Amino acid sequence: MLEALHDCVSSRPALRSRIFRDDGSVWVGVFLNGRNVRQREGLETLLVDGDEIRILPPIAGG
Repeated sequence: MLEALHDCVSSRPALRSRIFRDDGSVWVGVFLNGRNVRQREGLETLLVDGDEIRILPPIAGG
């Protein structure tokens, strides 16, 4: 999963600051086939052909 995110930003460098913090950690919500990867193996979750990754920005408000 992490490799896929790095591939994404290498092809579109403007996304780097929207996905990764300055320290390299991920600050967005990452979903694989509709489930948050935190409910799986996190960014170590393995991908297979046909998987769908969704990246959602954090939402705050009140």
